[in-house]
Parts: sequence; structure tokens; C-alpha cells
Amino acid sequence: MAVFRTGPLRQQSVRRLAAEYMQLKNDPDTKWFEIDPEPEDFIPFSDSNIEYVRKWEITITGFKDTVYEGYSLKADIYFPSDYPLSPPRVMFTTKMYHPNIYNDGRVCISILHTAQSDPHSDELDTEQWTPVLSVRTILLSIMLLLNEPNPDSPANLDAALHFRRNRADYEEYVKTKILGVHYCE
Repeated sequence: MAVFRTGPLRQQSVRRLAAEYMQLKNDPDTKWFEIDPEPEDFIPFSDSNIEYVRKWEITITGFKDTVYEGYSLKADIYFPSDYPLSPPRVMFTTKMYHPNIYNDGRVCISILHTAQSDPHSDELDTEQWTPVLSVRTILLSIMLLLNEPNPDSPANLDAALHFRRNRADYEEYVKTKILGVHYCE
């Protein structure tokens, strides 16, 4: 596993995050989630607010006609001090039961990995993190993964087996046992 750099955020990291945030807020294709902090929390840049942008709290609203329709899913994105050279970490704070999400909420998706993360991985370099990727790319990839799990590369073996054996039962379990308390109107 790659080392997650936890030192102070670099100014260029903060500038990049501010630019990405503004792009997300103005992108009509990303209205299915909310982000905290707000831009005024880290613009203008100062020593007092640089660390505030290290963690973004995300609320994802499930898409229509999916197992997550009508549900609010909460996750945190943690940015390393050398972002975008290294990928952020994404961790759901909403209890999840999903083939590609560990029991502790960590998301297992190729674009959050680097070649150094697991030298024995069969992931292609083109599927892994590069600095040209963005928070938008991560969020869209996670939404796709939520709607179409990859049981062939599981982080949660029980959920992967459940999904493979009986997808309808898996989806009902997710709706009633896992997400039942996170429904939004």
C-alpha cells in the first residue's frame, strides 16, 4: 500500500482543489452530490484555512432506478499533502454493504491506486491514478461502481458472493438492512 502523505498541504494542492471545487459546483452533470467545505472556507488562501480543505465531506444522492434511489450516502475524501501527485482516499461514513467497499468504508477502485500501491496488482497503468485525474473523475467512477459493482475484484468478499449468487436478494438486503435509515425525501 502506498504511503499517504499527511504533512501540510502545499499551496499548489490548495489551488488545484479550489479550482476543482469551482468546476464541480458549476458542472450540471454533478448535481447528485454536495460537498463541504464551501469555497469561502478556503478562498482566499491562508495558513488558517489550508488544513480545512484536506477533508471534503460528500453527500451522494442515489440515482433513479438504482438500489440507492432516494438514499443519501455520506463519504469523506482525504487529500494527501502532495495532491494531485498522489491520489486521495475515499471512505464512506454511511454504513455500506458493497463488493468494492471495505467494511470500514474505504473505497476500492483502480483510480485510487498507484503502481506503487500494489506491485502485484493486475490493474493496468491506464486504470490507476495519475495527476490529470480529478475529484470529478473519482466521484463519477464511484457512482458507476455503486450502480454496477465489480464482484471480480472484491474488497468485501461476503457482499461480492451475495451479489454474484442473487443480485435481487443483494439489492433488497442493501435497501432494507443497510440503507433503511438513510432515506431522503
